[in-house]
Amino acid sequence: MFAITGALEFAAARRQRCGERFSVEFLNWAANRIVGEDRDGGFFSDLWRGFAAYGICLEKDLPYRAHFDPALAPAPAVLADAKTRLALGLRHHWIKEWDVKTGLTGEQLLAIKCVLNQGWPVCAGLRWPRQPKWSAGVLRMCPADSVYDGHSVLLVGYRDDPNQAGGGVFSFRNTGNGGRDGSMPYTYARTYINDAMWIEGEHE
Repeated sequence: MFAITGALEFAAARRQRCGERFSVEFLNWAANRIVGEDRDGGFFSDLWRGFAAYGICLEKDLPYRAHFDPALAPAPAVLADAKTRLALGLRHHWIKEWDVKTGLTGEQLLAIKCVLNQGWPVCAGLRWPRQPKWSAGVLRMCPADSVYDGHSVLLVGYRDDPNQAGGGVFSFRNTGNGGRDGSMPYTYARTYINDAMWIEGEHE
């Protein structure tokens, strides 16, 4: 939810030339309405469908809560405001649709770098270490029996570096690790990214 919300915020800001914080709680509610379930979190595809149907409101109108409340529902005025953001014409693009059995191909890794070069962040859903270990802010590689499905981050940049596994690292925003941003080697991305998408909102 945080990865998709962050991508929506960035695309909307680029479209409107001003930034606004959007509501994670609203997006979760919208996705649950689409899939007919009450759960905390969801697939990128369901969260996008929720946005496409209901839009998204501002964070101040439906603030994030520390504990999931399945009974939480937006007020009519909040619903009306959220739908106004559909007029922004934001579009989503898949680089890799969800597949927990595969990581990235070489072409998909290059596609992520191309999108980042164009100035757009990329949502990445991953198999994540049960006990993440870091080295100077870089997520360390781990074996397949030490990961779970999953965790999502927002890729915001990359750095080619022959000293890193796979030849470089992706930088990402992260709600885990105490909210500290981090990096992951290309080898980790190649092995454990389940799905990747980005949201576009060109300015006029």
